[in-house]
Amino acid sequence: RRIRIPNPRLLESERTFLDADYLSGTSLTVVSNLGFALNNYAVIGETGEEKTEAQLVASITGNTTVNLNAAYKFPHNKDLSLYRSEWNQVSIERKLHVSSIWGLLITTDIQWDKLETIYVDQTGDDTYDYRFRFFNSTTVYYSEYSPTVSGAGFAPQQVGDMIMHVREKIKDPNRS
Repeated sequence: RRIRIPNPRLLESERTFLDADYLSGTSLTVVSNLGFALNNYAVIGETGEEKTEAQLVASITGNTTVNLNAAYKFPHNKDLSLYRSEWNQVSIERKLHVSSIWGLLITTDIQWDKLETIYVDQTGDDTYDYRFRFFNSTTVYYSEYSPTVSGAGFAPQQVGDMIMHVREKIKDPNRS
């Protein structure tokens, strides 16, 4: 079963911009670091765009510096967006339809360079239900659970089924 998890909405989070090109290292010069704090994640770029990535905020210096726990993998240009996220991972759980006991399937990094974090459950089938919640691996803090999704997919006339049909018609099955 392919599990598609919409990434956290960064547009509702604190946002600033790089005030200088980032080439390497653990220090970012930004327009304003207001709203960023220790143990947040600094997501650079726009969700779904190539090379968008996140690193743990180690500290804040003055009004215009965000210090990271580790360097980004890629260089980033001045004026690129920097978002604050509480989350860096997603925890996926599953259970059999007939059971009331949920079990952890996997905790995996959020795929910021995609619009969704995708996980393939190799042993899953239509007898399972799934749910997820976002996770901060530093503070060990979780978001609320998502609604339960059936491994059988959407039933006819469910909103999810209708949305998928609309996306097929407009030739945009992957939310691009």
